[in-house]
Amino acid sequence: MGAKAKVQRPRKVSASRSRKRPGVTEAEAAGREQGRLAVRRDIAEYRAAAEAQAGRVRQEIEAALEVSRRTREEIEQRIASELHTPRRARKPPARKRGRARVR
Repeated sequence: MGAKAKVQRPRKVSASRSRKRPGVTEAEAAGREQGRLAVRRDIAEYRAAAEAQAGRVRQEIEAALEVSRRTREEIEQRIASELHTPRRARKPPARKRGRARVR
């Protein structure tokens, strides 16, 4: 019989290179590395969108704070002006007129 040809099996990658997943071949690990680069691009797009949204939210918060500051100042001015105006004397309550009693 003839000599059998040796079948080459994919070499296993060490645990440290495959992120401690036993049984991962070099081709699978290389595919993951390529995929990670593509994922990083996607993450960058999400991060940019998140930063833009955070900027819009900051602007809305600043606008709301400015409105609340103005409202507070107006209320304080109103209170101060009412404190300095003289109070009117209150009239005593009017007497109720009742029916005359019949005896």
